[in-house]
Amino acid sequence: MVTRRWHLQPPLPERLGARFAAAGVHPLLAQLLYNRGFTAPQAAQAFLRAGVALVHDPFLLPDMDRAVARVRRAIAEREPIAVYGDFDADGITATALLVTGLRRLGGVARPYIPHREAEGYGLNRPALDALHAEGIGLVITVDTGTSAPDEVAHARALGVETIVTDHHSIPEQLPQAVALLNPHRQDTAAPYPFPHLTGAGVAYKLLGAVARSLGRDLDEDDYLDLVAIGTVADLGPLLGENRYFVRHGLRLLNTPAAGPGPGPRRLGLQALFRRAGLKPGTLTARDIGFMIAPRLNAAGRLDHASLSYRLLTTEDPEEAYRLADTLEALNRERQLRTEDALARARELVGDGADLPLVLVGDASFGAGIVGLVAGKLAEEWYRPAVALAVGPELSQGSARSIPGFNIVQAVRECQDLLERCGGHAQAAGFTVRTERLPALRERLLDVAARTLAGQEPVPVLEVDAAVAPDALPGAAALALHELEPHGLDNPEPLFLGRGLALADHRAVGAEGKHLQLKLRDARAVWRAVGFHLAGQADQLAPRLDVVYTLEVDGWAGRGTLRLNVKDFRPTQD
Repeated sequence: MVTRRWHLQPPLPERLGARFAAAGVHPLLAQLLYNRGFTAPQAAQAFLRAGVALVHDPFLLPDMDRAVARVRRAIAEREPIAVYGDFDADGITATALLVTGLRRLGGVARPYIPHREAEGYGLNRPALDALHAEGIGLVITVDTGTSAPDEVAHARALGVETIVTDHHSIPEQLPQAVALLNPHRQDTAAPYPFPHLTGAGVAYKLLGAVARSLGRDLDEDDYLDLVAIGTVADLGPLLGENRYFVRHGLRLLNTPAAGPGPGPRRLGLQALFRRAGLKPGTLTARDIGFMIAPRLNAAGRLDHASLSYRLLTTEDPEEAYRLADTLEALNRERQLRTEDALARARELVGDGADLPLVLVGDASFGAGIVGLVAGKLAEEWYRPAVALAVGPELSQGSARSIPGFNIVQAVRECQDLLERCGGHAQAAGFTVRTERLPALRERLLDVAARTLAGQEPVPVLEVDAAVAPDALPGAAALALHELEPHGLDNPEPLFLGRGLALADHRAVGAEGKHLQLKLRDARAVWRAVGFHLAGQADQLAPRLDVVYTLEVDGWAGRGTLRLNVKDFRPTQD
């Protein structure tokens, strides 16, 4: 089991605390905002409001003028457009958003999402050949394309023009497309002011720019639910524009259904919520990340992502429930396959957990599962991790990382061994010839050894403040609510409770993996749960220091409060 280090954030400076107090900010909320980098009350309040002031002009994206001009020409001439998406939740929502939006603006648009196992990630030549034969003159990629210069050149040779909209890391060689919309671009005089948009966010920007150029208003209510799902699913930092998208997208997702159509009336999502046991009106970003996104992703992992696309766009109630049932079944199968693959992966790791990077590959791993396996291995061993679905000639790999190790940069150092690759600092994917796997393993281990030299990677729990649980209900709980939605770079507040008395404990869950606790502070006994902490039961003591988040079912005392325990230690007198 990986040992975790606790880091208690420094207290808010007294002078800054006075400025926050003068602005009417609760003291605990002021500390949390300071921990998240806010030192000016005005900027902090803009963050809390999550208003339109966080949103930037779409024409600030490099190449947006060229992209809009080309799309407008296609709309005017009724030229067929293919929206070429990725098969994950970000790519699927971006595809649905752009196809439906372009059609409303008068475009002739159709989706194309590749099959994960048959075609692999990103643009591919056979797909482009097929689209060309179909009469497609313009391909707009969403959530992919930045790392596909050869494929874009192939399309150009066919007479097919390409607009790339993407958010993945920028490689040395850029595709020579009509336009490359990527907020990470630094090769222009004025980079986009918010580089953390996801694929759905960039697609939304393009649609908004086209609508504005045509003198049309883009109705946010028709699209921000999809942008919110894509942003949370792809772990976009919930700051700036992303915070606006997710805050207002959740408002739409929590609006009761009112009949067929887009936005809050999206029938497929309503059906999916019911099948997943989710109730509109209570949905959070956590529900998107842990309940909605896995079901949308399951189609692309085990079948075809077009199932999820159809769910997001159907206006047929019967089809909506049929597709929701299909995704629910695929998600259950995905869970079973992942557990089997993880068991095999743990066998393969063996003593290799002492190496700076964990790499496992097996013919039994499905291409749709390896990302989940890599993510779990990185979490369990706290090392960069790579999992591969090994094939006779080609193997598909997925990599996940830890803070401080840029995995896509590491993969690109092996580019001469790979057929294709791409990704982010914390997640990457690639295709490699199976005969080159030994060389790839040695190269990646060398990169990890050099990068992590002298370091002993230890996960850190960034604790926001030392706060006894009995100090949180009431006004403090309402103040915490203002920070939502939570996600990357705006995590749920993490607190340290010192010297809590252990009143009771027991193992719970199907396999007894979790700890259910009763903890007593000065005023009350608190229900608490430590997920996946049953293995630490031998560290329990009469008094504990506990790192926890507060779970609230109904704010302001209208529901039940529970502590979600992340770690604990015996209190040292």
